[in-house]
Order: sequence, then C-alpha cells, then structure tokens
Amino acid sequence: MDGAILLALQAIRIDGLNQIMVLISALGNQGLIWIVIAIILAIFPAKRACGILNLISLALVIIIVGVILDPIIARPHPSDLLNGVDGLSALTGVSASGYSFPSLCTAAAVASSTVMAFLLSRRTATIAFIFSFLIALARLYEGIQYPSDVLVGALVGFIIAVLVVQIYNHFFLNLLDRGTQGRHSLY
Repeated sequence: MDGAILLALQAIRIDGLNQIMVLISALGNQGLIWIVIAIILAIFPAKRACGILNLISLALVIIIVGVILDPIIARPHPSDLLNGVDGLSALTGVSASGYSFPSLCTAAAVASSTVMAFLLSRRTATIAFIFSFLIALARLYEGIQYPSDVLVGALVGFIIAVLVVQIYNHFFLNLLDRGTQGRHSLY
C-alpha cells in the first residue's frame, strides 16, 4: 500500500511543482522552521506561552522520534531502499538523513501546529496546519518517506502536543490561579 501511494504521487510529478515541493520539504527538515517560529513566539509576551510550549513539544518530538524511535525501528527511507525499483525514484538532488519511520519532519510540524491550535487564533492555526500538510505531502511527493511514516509521525506529534498543552493547563494554570489570581502568562 505504501509503495502504491508513492508510485501514484510519482506519476503526477510536474517540473514546476518539483522545485516547490523540494523547497517546502527543506523548510520542514528536522523541524527547524518550527523551532524558529517557536523562538519568535516566545519573544513576545502575549505569545510567550505558545512559544515555550512549542519548544517543549518540539524537544519531546526530537527525543521521542529522532533519538528513541527512529534508531530502534531503523526503517530506511524509500528513496534509499527502492530507488529505481518499480519506477520509484526520489527527486534529483533530494536526500534524507537518518531513518524514515516515523517522520520527524511531520511530527514536528503537527506538534507545533497543534500547540498553535490550542493557544493562538483559528486563522493562525489553520495556516500552520496547511503548512504541516504541505510538508508531509512534499515528503511523499519527493519519494523520501512512506505514507505510514508521515501518518505515524503526525499522530506522534499530535499526541505529544496535546499532552504538553494539557499538562500546562492542568498543573501550571492551576498553580497560577492559586498564586496570582488568574494571571496566565509565562514570564
């Protein structure tokens, strides 16, 4: 099933779209764009909680996916394993480091977008989720991750973000309510 989906995406490759997908995927590599966004959010007092919770979620994604799961599962990227087999090929000049399952890029994107969905405007969260979807799609379009890598990465990122926000809401906000009469920002 994973291979069939990748082959279907390969069949619709268009030269102009190839460069756009490579750029989108590069922006999502290792979750770096999300780390930069989280740092920028943390600078502004009104968005500080979102920035800090994003950084915590991203750190957990890197540890759980990049340090623990990827090396244990050690699934090669399809572009490394199947390049040229059954017509599958990565886009020229595109490569991926590490392992494929689960997708670290997708996990980071979904984790960050989920935190934003809880703490920022609906519009901002929608834009973040669209960008997350494009990053995941680009990884498939390029032939460097399987659909199951992306789906499990998205699920892991979502679960981590929800847990981080829930822990923050349950413990930290309750402590603030008791100690500062309802002041809810991180300073």
